[in-house]
Amino acid sequence: MRILPTKQRLLEFFLSSESVKQRSDLFFLQPDRCCVPSSPHWFSSSPLDGDTMEAMLARLLTVRELQDRRSQSFGPTDNRRHHVHMFLF
Repeated sequence: MRILPTKQRLLEFFLSSESVKQRSDLFFLQPDRCCVPSSPHWFSSSPLDGDTMEAMLARLLTVRELQDRRSQSFGPTDNRRHHVHMFLF
């Protein structure tokens, strides 16, 4: 049996766990810190608190503003533009 690299194992776990696409009551999911690969869920069932949601929104708006400024500086067809990656937690 081939042992998969850690990142690949985590991605497969994320994709193969019980599907959240079938649930309509979830908007943002918070990773469960106690989760193990044999668990059917990788996320916590508790909702995100208001402060966390506010921080996420502030980060998203900041990234969008930075991307807008960057596209104005370089122009829409310039290949030197880089994508801004977000880390929400």
